[in-house]
Amino acid sequence: YQRRVHGAVVKPGETKTLFEAKKGGRIASLQLGPAEAFAGKDRDVLLKVTWDGDKKPAILCPVGDFFGYGWGKPAMGARFVGTREGMNYCYRPMPYDRSAKIHV
Repeated sequence: YQRRVHGAVVKPGETKTLFEAKKGGRIASLQLGPAEAFAGKDRDVLLKVTWDGDKKPAILCPVGDFFGYGWGKPAMGARFVGTREGMNYCYRPMPYDRSAKIHV
C-alpha cells in the first residue's frame, strides 16, 4: 500500500499526508512547490517524516529550512537538495524498513 498526493492544497492550520507506505521501500525523490508558497520569514509550514511506525519524527522542520532557504527565500540549487524553476526538490534516497509517512 502506497499513497502519494499530487496537487494537494494545504490550508492554514491543516495537516496533509503527502505520502504513506505500509511496506518497506525507498523514497527516491521529494518535490514540493511552488517554492514561493514556502517563502517568507514565518517558517510556519512544517515538514514531518516518520519511518517504521516511530512516535518521534526523523525529520521535523520548516519546509524552507529542509530545502535550504536563506532569509525566507530559496537559496540553494545543489545536486541533491534545493530549488529549481519554482520547485523544491530532494533527491537524497530515504530508505525505510516497514512504513513511511510524509506530512506538511
